[in-house]
Amino acid sequence: MIPNFTKGGVSDRIATVSPKSLTAADREWREAVASWEAYWGTQPFTSGPVYIGAVVMLIFFVSLAFIWKNKLSIPLMLVTILAILLAWGRNFMPLTNFFIDYRRISTKTLIFKKNLKKILIIGGVVSAIVLFIAVSPSSFSSFLSPRDQEFINQYQAQGYNIDGFITSLVAVRAKMLSNDALRSLIFMLATLLVIVLYIKKSIPKSAFLISLGLLVAIDLIPINKRYLNESHFITKKKYENPYPLTPADQYILADNKDGQGKVLNLTVNVFNDASTAYYHRDIGGYNAAKLKRYQELIEFHLSPEIQRFVSIFQNQPLTMETIDSSLADLGTINMLNTKYIILQKDLMPLLNTHACGYAWNVNDVKLVPNADAEISELDGIDPHNTLVIQDKYWDQKYNDALKSLDTNFQINITKFTPNEINYRYASSKPQIVAFSEVFYPEWEMQIDGQVQPIMKANYVLRAAYLPAGKHEIKMHFVPKIYNKAKPITLTTNILFILLLIGAIVQEYLKYKKNSKISS
Repeated sequence: MIPNFTKGGVSDRIATVSPKSLTAADREWREAVASWEAYWGTQPFTSGPVYIGAVVMLIFFVSLAFIWKNKLSIPLMLVTILAILLAWGRNFMPLTNFFIDYRRISTKTLIFKKNLKKILIIGGVVSAIVLFIAVSPSSFSSFLSPRDQEFINQYQAQGYNIDGFITSLVAVRAKMLSNDALRSLIFMLATLLVIVLYIKKSIPKSAFLISLGLLVAIDLIPINKRYLNESHFITKKKYENPYPLTPADQYILADNKDGQGKVLNLTVNVFNDASTAYYHRDIGGYNAAKLKRYQELIEFHLSPEIQRFVSIFQNQPLTMETIDSSLADLGTINMLNTKYIILQKDLMPLLNTHACGYAWNVNDVKLVPNADAEISELDGIDPHNTLVIQDKYWDQKYNDALKSLDTNFQINITKFTPNEINYRYASSKPQIVAFSEVFYPEWEMQIDGQVQPIMKANYVLRAAYLPAGKHEIKMHFVPKIYNKAKPITLTTNILFILLLIGAIVQEYLKYKKNSKISS
């Protein structure tokens, strides 16, 4: 209802979003405030608000006057309230977790007149709320986000006096909210005026509809252009090749014949940049919906290992022995088969000879009772030889496979797609084998066509007991819910088609009957 109630995305700066509001800051602090984040909400990162529009929202509230006694009013209100509660996300986790786990209205003028008083009351109340926000914005927010508070605490801990900056920042953000609230109020009053004029027959229906359309457009377009404008359009050449190949990319593509060697790119923000994945299998990258299990691996092991590795380049002297020793110490990175580390885009990447490979056999397993113990135990193992597996995945019959390691064990990938991976292997003895792929419950493994269980190992990887001999392995994604829903969907579609055919036949027979009567 008010554009950018918490003022845009995390990356938006005050100088860009609302330069006029900077007049509220002290001259001494104006430049510092201008470069600060415009966003003061609680989200750690956000690209911008969802702005429905002051005009549209007022029409929604006014429409309550017409549907109040309609039998659809309660369902519509319940759905609206539910949508708002769901939008709160982690701010209302009981409902959020629950959803994760498990008649036309008359538009006659008479009805408009009958409800004019209700329209004015509802419109007046909503406008009064917006006016109150404009006059007293500080009643609704402290205008300091958790991120702001972290920075403020850091500066104050270092002995800086930034009270003037804080006061100016709050004043500027308050003015930003006040200005936007006044903007919304103007559009609401204009919308209310158009509705009243139409009800009183001062303007025709065509003028009423055109006026509402113009108000909606004038309200929404400037706000939308803040987030989608000319600067977002790109040339066809750039669209077809958004990430030009660097010398490092070219080397990896030429060397990584099977495409299975993964990449750690230290020239970008490892876990907030997806460009590396355009050409390679990236152990980082960005996706807002990444698996929680993998995010926890990042926080507990990957990030600390990366920081530890980067720190060696800040110490002198640096030798190949030092680098090799550091690579050998990157247990989690190695178990993900990270074969290439990009240090500079224009140079050949660092080759990691300690990467475990896409599949390897082990002769030691540490059994743990739960996930907490599993992620903790990763610190003390060499993934080339040892796997950490929860008790619930282990079968005692697998113990025989740990008695002797087949040094001639061979395994090769024969097919690799996002939803299916095939291997061919040969072993003289049963083996416990780790696969450098992320474990997910709905993946199924078949050995020579027979379904066999996949174990979760090292918190995120897959592991399996493989019998002796030469065999074909097929791992493929089997979405159980989707497969269960397929026959239901098919049955529903068939019933719908039959009903449609029946309705057409009925109409045709009715038409023939009427034609006979007419003749």
